Amino acid sequence: MNTLIISDLHRKLKYISQLIIKTPNFGWIISLQVLSGFLTVAGIPMLIPVLEYTRTDSATGDKSVTMDLFSKILKTLGVEPSFYKLLFLASLLIISSQILVFLSSIVANFAQQRLSMEYRKRIFRSYSVVNWLWVTTDKSGEMNHAILREADGAGVAHLNAQRIVIYLIQVTAFMFIVIRLSFSVTILAFALYGILFLINSRNSSHVRKLSTKFNETYKSVANATVNLLQNKKFFKSSMLLDAFLTKVFCSVDETVRVKKLIILREELQSLWTFVTTFGFIVLLMGLRGVLGLGFSELLVVLLVFMRLGPHFNSLFTAYLALNTQVPIHRSIEKRLSNLKQNKEIYGNEI
Repeated sequence: MNTLIISDLHRKLKYISQLIIKTPNFGWIISLQVLSGFLTVAGIPMLIPVLEYTRTDSATGDKSVTMDLFSKILKTLGVEPSFYKLLFLASLLIISSQILVFLSSIVANFAQQRLSMEYRKRIFRSYSVVNWLWVTTDKSGEMNHAILREADGAGVAHLNAQRIVIYLIQVTAFMFIVIRLSFSVTILAFALYGILFLINSRNSSHVRKLSTKFNETYKSVANATVNLLQNKKFFKSSMLLDAFLTKVFCSVDETVRVKKLIILREELQSLWTFVTTFGFIVLLMGLRGVLGLGFSELLVVLLVFMRLGPHFNSLFTAYLALNTQVPIHRSIEKRLSNLKQNKEIYGNEI
């Protein structure tokens, strides 16, 4: 059982890595995220000495280590530590981190648009040189479906693969901050999010199967649409229109049913991820004394998990969305492969 799980995970990671490598400017996207994560790791812990400066009670003994650490770093750089200097530096690092996240997301979205355009062009270019026998056996509805819907879906698959890397780097950065602040909290966080990872992975597998069914049913609707338009005179002059529409409506109803199931699973995953993260924050507040968290450390840990929760949710949302796009991406890649294998062969002799 464990071997099957590991094998399935390896296959998924390999597929995701292939999507990432084939994405334009993927190196820039990852580099910007790594730099953003570094600035986050440097900026957020700096809020601890900032908070210590605001405290009026000097009886706390947990602030000296953190204060001394940042004081030594700043004095090494030739800067005398003070409340305003630390606040300015922490704000600069955190804001710069978010600007890099913004730039990385823009590059990733632009790459997705470029890929969708290239998929459409490849289909048109390949279709123009495919042999006639293949054309006569191909369904026009599936061709339209590939150009109008699957090209976009394939581009979005690349985008979601990039988003997985983006959010994974951010989650790693925040978890590194938690490790620096409290080892006990880190152990609890790994246990919690490890269980959540297994649950969400299981849910993503179900969504991928539903998405495969949705894409195939959508193709049948597209084929029926083209069939109706190409044979409208026949249907108008015969008694078969009602039977044809009944069959089409069954396919339409099935697409709606499957899509509702996909939406339900997506929304439920967002809900239980949020509830779990919020419950963990409440647990940290309740166990503050047991975990040995000082006042400032507790505030920063809560800030980290308030930021970590949405990033973790976004990570699994991107993974879930990728699972809905994988069948579409595989479908268009299969079509392009068939077009290439059935390319018209030209010779010099009659």
